[in-house]
Amino acid sequence: MVSPRQAMILSVLFIVPIVIVVNLLLRRPVTRMLGSILVTLYGCGVAAVAFFPIPIGPRAILHMHSHGQGVIINLVPFKGMLELLGSSWYEGLKNIGGNVLLLLPLGSLMVYRGLLGNKVNVILTGLILSLGIELLQWLLTEMNLIYPRSVDVDDVMLNTAGFAAGSLIYHKWAAQILKFRRSQRL
Repeated sequence: MVSPRQAMILSVLFIVPIVIVVNLLLRRPVTRMLGSILVTLYGCGVAAVAFFPIPIGPRAILHMHSHGQGVIINLVPFKGMLELLGSSWYEGLKNIGGNVLLLLPLGSLMVYRGLLGNKVNVILTGLILSLGIELLQWLLTEMNLIYPRSVDVDDVMLNTAGFAAGSLIYHKWAAQILKFRRSQRL
């Protein structure tokens, strides 16, 4: 199995040079190339966190597989969050915060690039991306290609909320910048 660190290093070693070469061939300005590299690094980071998490321990993994628990599926909203918070506030808050932060930058970026028009599109895009991540986690776990992952409706809700919050933060930030620029003209 690949650890998150190994996944990130492999991604950087193979994908970033390709992004650089493509940007050079397209003769893009350095600032645009740097933006492409940052977006690529963010995407690699999301993939590393979502598909190659830090293993919970070899014994726990062997226990899960020996008891037929390749994938733990939770379709009951808030159940996973409440269980985590009940067992450990720190782990629960870390999980909630991590899931919200996972897609937050992408929500901002997509609005910045003008790829999302209204609030419904923002929420649907965040929902579809989050569902895609969860379905891929389920599929890769079932195929024994990654460490056992849980598929949790709470993750979908929190990732979607993070994506929407990212777009909202960008809108608020852009409004403040525009307001500042207008005040400078007067």
